[in-house]
Amino acid sequence: MSSSETAPPLGTFSWFGCALPLSERLRLIRKNGFSHTFLWMGSEESPVEAGRAHEMPGMAADAGLAIDHVHAPYDNANAFWSDSPAERDAIVDENLELIEYCGRHSISCIALHVTKGPTPPPPSAEGLEVFRRLGEAAKKGGIKLALENTRATDRLDLILDELPLRNLGLCYDSSHDYLYSGTPSDVLGKWAHRLFTTHFSDTDGQADVHWLPMKGIVDWDEVAGVFPTSHPGPVMIEAVPQDPSQPPAEFLADAYRTAVGLRERLFAGRE
Repeated sequence: MSSSETAPPLGTFSWFGCALPLSERLRLIRKNGFSHTFLWMGSEESPVEAGRAHEMPGMAADAGLAIDHVHAPYDNANAFWSDSPAERDAIVDENLELIEYCGRHSISCIALHVTKGPTPPPPSAEGLEVFRRLGEAAKKGGIKLALENTRATDRLDLILDELPLRNLGLCYDSSHDYLYSGTPSDVLGKWAHRLFTTHFSDTDGQADVHWLPMKGIVDWDEVAGVFPTSHPGPVMIEAVPQDPSQPPAEFLADAYRTAVGLRERLFAGRE
């Protein structure tokens, strides 16, 4: 990247493995150099559990952070493919509420897992219809659904192949790629033209540990070789400390330095 170019922004997950109030985590993220974040919408996040999720976008704004996307809960993601119409309707309603939330708070993207665990239900026309319904509802609100590569990349391929909606695309997770893909980076290469956002982290090859990039087995030159340099960013980190006792500010300083280096590697060929 030449000095005349505008560098893509840098962001990190608001839920970065430290037991601090969300407002304090967001403040530290901004203090350590990041301009963007994404929010966790699961019940582990105390404002969500307390029914105060509507306050979270304001907390980010008060900290000086832009919200790239929100991460939907995924414990019941297999319900997308359930053979029970009631279970499918329930997860549709849950995600329609999240789409409405994002529209209300001017958040333009939701990251979704499309399966959970090693043995999800088989793909089905009914499951595909669920994503059509959600994609069309999100499209009306100008919201993108970024489908994350997890274990069952065949479901991701099915959805993106069969549903050419412009607001359905990829959330690329590097750790998941190198843990679960037979040929890492293929999913990014195949769907680079529909890349909406990123979850960059590293892995030891054994578990979904979400270390900082450059700490594990991910081949970052291979990732950079297929990464679309036209992607406007942000370069988004989704990592937690390898040492749980590491002070949050120290971890975020490491994360920011790592993000700067990763950005240089990913966008080295940008003209």
